[in-house]
Amino acid sequence: MKELSKQDKDAIREALLEYCGNYPSQNRASESLSGVSAATVSQICNQKYTSISDDMFSRIAAQIGFSMDRWTLTESNAFQRITFAMSDAQAYKNTTWVVGDAGCGKTTAECGQYRRRYLYCLGKR
Repeated sequence: MKELSKQDKDAIREALLEYCGNYPSQNRASESLSGVSAATVSQICNQKYTSISDDMFSRIAAQIGFSMDRWTLTESNAFQRITFAMSDAQAYKNTTWVVGDAGCGKTTAECGQYRRRYLYCLGKR
């Protein structure tokens, strides 16, 4: 395993803060993570990285769905329409169904919206 840079750790920290925002407290968020204490989550959130191993950062990243791989997202017409439908549903508290061919961007568009909370996804992820 390669050594993580401070920039990598900061990126994982940001993702962890966003993850914790989906729970009532940091303690609740840490309870959802296997093998991670509330103290470790608190240390990372407070940018106190010295006592936390790179392996622990990697385990947390894997559990919260953070990937060090960087992909470039190209917003196609389908992606923009799906994102608009989800944003519209969220803004006006409507229920919206998104149906499309495999690979058209349903899940990718949903992932961006899901981070904004209050969006529920039915089906496989």
